Amino acid sequence: MKKLLTTTILLAIVISYLLLSYVNKPTLVQETAMQLSQNKSFLTFINSLSEKNVAAAAKKKGLVTTGSWTDRENRYDIFTNQQAQQIDQNPSQYLSDAIEVIKNSNYDQSQKMYTIIMMQHLPIKEYLSFMETVNTAFEEGIITDKFVFIEAIKPNLALKSTTQDYWDDPMWIKQFKRNANKVLSTSQIESILNGDYVTNSPY
Repeated sequence: MKKLLTTTILLAIVISYLLLSYVNKPTLVQETAMQLSQNKSFLTFINSLSEKNVAAAAKKKGLVTTGSWTDRENRYDIFTNQQAQQIDQNPSQYLSDAIEVIKNSNYDQSQKMYTIIMMQHLPIKEYLSFMETVNTAFEEGIITDKFVFIEAIKPNLALKSTTQDYWDDPMWIKQFKRNANKVLSTSQIESILNGDYVTNSPY
């Protein structure tokens, strides 16, 4: 009887442990977020591109610059950097951190511009989520540079972005139209929505 009682107690302890482990087990989404949050290479790179850090690095070389993306002759020169190329080739891996940069006011407009540029080859479903974050950041005054915002909502033909193939997709149109009239002219919006912008592109 005593042996049976001991066995029952041990079995109860094991079952309780297993149940607690199951209840506290992170979901697949949580596991993915945890893995992505451990990937600090993106944020380290973006921090190096802050206007403050870029200006400080230029000063050491005897150059004068505000550090803004607008100082660059071509903002896409960022892809001369090997790490930027790597992010561009595997954007999904960095999406969680990219979203953090967009929605956080501690990151400046240049950092947001470079983040948007490096996310141009996300799969369309992921880009729509990213685009939604950009729209919200614009509405909340976190994205204040209208050209940074335009970079995210307009199909990027120079970079052959994912979105240039989805100009007629209802979900993309919904995100595009959300704030397009605040930064683009009526003729620009019509050109994009009727496909002229993409089909008549020189790229």
